[in-house]
Amino acid sequence: MASSDEGPERQPAASIGPTPVGDDSEPTDDASEPTSDASAPAGAASFGDETLRFPVSFDLRIIYTLASGATLEEDALRILVAAHANPARPTALPAPGVTYGRLSVPVTFSDRESMYSAYAALGALQCVKAVL
Repeated sequence: MASSDEGPERQPAASIGPTPVGDDSEPTDDASEPTSDASAPAGAASFGDETLRFPVSFDLRIIYTLASGATLEEDALRILVAAHANPARPTALPAPGVTYGRLSVPVTFSDRESMYSAYAALGALQCVKAVL
């Protein structure tokens, strides 16, 4: 029997991702790692409940430190061209403060592997803090 000194009963944290009906196992975070879906059409990748179809075009955003990011634009273009991402001209975006900068690069990836390799290579640059 619980005493009143223990406070209110804690509720479990909400799960992220779908939980199959009738499944008593712990829910997992399916959104953290894209998976191949056998039912998805060729050129598609499953991201949780969403399917990403290739080729895919979007504005890739890079957050970086201004102090060490003098060559970021050239480095990003070199990496994206090597990954066959068909990058367009990068655009510097306004950023609050004087510590971080933001760069937007329109890209088109033809497959998941080239997208993953570009994200990994960009994220490995010393000045890069995040690639979105």
